[in-house]
Amino acid sequence: GHSGEQDSLYSTTASCLLNMCAFALWVGPLLSQVTKGLYSGKDSVRESTLDALEALPEFVNSDCPRDALLGRSLWLACHDVEAETASKAEELWDIYGHPISVEDDIPLLIELLQDEEADIRISAANAIADALSGDSRSVDVNSFRSFLSFMSELFPRSPRRNL
Repeated sequence: GHSGEQDSLYSTTASCLLNMCAFALWVGPLLSQVTKGLYSGKDSVRESTLDALEALPEFVNSDCPRDALLGRSLWLACHDVEAETASKAEELWDIYGHPISVEDDIPLLIELLQDEEADIRISAANAIADALSGDSRSVDVNSFRSFLSFMSELFPRSPRRNL
């Protein structure tokens, strides 16, 4: 069975990724290779990536520094189409504890609306909608206000006509 061999390789790879995060990585530039798993079209890869991120010392110790890529990737994962994956991401998001930036993160999430993977497009749409709802727990309120001001200048409201 070809699939049994793939399952074995996947299991080994997931275990290796988890150990690498637990013992050799920390939040910072090297983590970008790991967070790419959250943009996979395969739920099993996204879930394994979250398991690995959970093993990072910063998450284990509940002391996670702000990292734009990690925050944006977790925010996307919080809106995963698979409820179990989204739930695990939300646990990590609560530990992460930093809001996303509307100015910096929303444009990058908008780009994901054109991703080749349907799951990622759907997650991105939900992540954007949630961020633009203005929940101060997850979004920097000042950057949200700046974004709204920018959007109103870009797309001025035309006066409504009564027909």
